[in-house]
This record gives sequence, C-alpha cells and structure tokens, in this order.
Amino acid sequence: MAQNGSAALESVGIGLKMCIIIPELINMAFLLLGIYGMYRGIEVQHPLYAVLFSNLIVALLSSIINTTVFGFISLHQYIRVSNITNGFSVYFHGTCWLLSSLIRYVYIMHNDWLFSKFPDVKKQCWIALGFEIALGIMFMMPTLGTFIYLGNY
Repeated sequence: MAQNGSAALESVGIGLKMCIIIPELINMAFLLLGIYGMYRGIEVQHPLYAVLFSNLIVALLSSIINTTVFGFISLHQYIRVSNITNGFSVYFHGTCWLLSSLIRYVYIMHNDWLFSKFPDVKKQCWIALGFEIALGIMFMMPTLGTFIYLGNY
C-alpha cells in the first residue's frame, strides 16, 4: 500500500509539481523583501528586533532548502524534507514570538533591573538569541524524540 502511494506521487504531472514549488518561490521573494526592509529600516541589534529578524532568516533558509532540493529528489522525499524544514521553521517561529513577548514584558515591567544587570544592549541581544536557540531546541525535543522513537523519520 505504501509503495502504491509513492508510485502515485511520482506519477503526478508537471502542473501539480509547479503548484508545489511556486508557493515556495513566492515565499522566498516576500521573505527577502521583508528581511531587506527590516535590515534597512530598524536597528536589528536591539534584542527584540534581532529575535524577529532571526525568525525571518530561519523561514528564508527553510524555503531555500525546500526549493533547492526540489529538483534533486523524488516527490515523496521532497514532502518528507519539506515537512521537516517547515516544522523546524514553525517551532522556531513560535519560540520567537514567545521570546518577543518575554522581552517586551522585561522591557516594560523590569526596565531598571534589566539595565542594572545588563547595561549593554549588544549583550542583551546575544542573550536573547541564545535563549531563542535554547528554547527552540527544548521545545522541539519531545516531538523529535517521538518521531525517532516511532521510526517515522
């Protein structure tokens, strides 16, 4: 049954394959425009904006990977790769918005404490990006562990 599904995926026409890759290309164009506008328009070394900027970078990397591998692997493998990269991007996106809420809270409610402990904004930026990576990995581990345990990936 699984082989019939794989064979059916491989026999799809070029029109359906284009319907799969065109949204990725459009996504890349919008992400590049957003990244360029954000980089030129705001101070990306502020912790909040650095977190949001890295969110766009990870989404762009996901689209680049999906677009790059599309022509080199089978459709079944492409679906698997795109699910992995898009899942990683979604987890990272959720982590970015969680962290941006925490940064806003600290800046509004505990501004004096923050600048007494970490007066350098660049250091605050590196701490925020470190938390973003650590939280992203921590939140992905249960799902990734389940997939590995069940043998789906």
